[in-house]
Amino acid sequence: MNKIKIIKIIGLSLLAIAAILYWKTLLHLAAWLLLAYWIVKFLLRFAVFFAPVLLFILAVYILFH
Repeated sequence: MNKIKIIKIIGLSLLAIAAILYWKTLLHLAAWLLLAYWIVKFLLRFAVFFAPVLLFILAVYILFH
C-alpha cells in the first residue's frame, strides 16, 4: 500500500513538472477540448430537438431511394 502512495506522489510530481514546462501547450489543448465539448453538446441538443423531423426525412429517403 505504501508503494502505491509513492508511485502516486511521483506521478503527480512529474505531471506538475510537465504542466509547468508545457503550460502554453496544455492551455491550448484544454481550450480545444472545451471547444469540442461545447460543439458536441450543441450537436446533441440539436439532434434531440430535431430528431422527429430527421427521422421522418430519413424514412422517406430510405423508402424512395
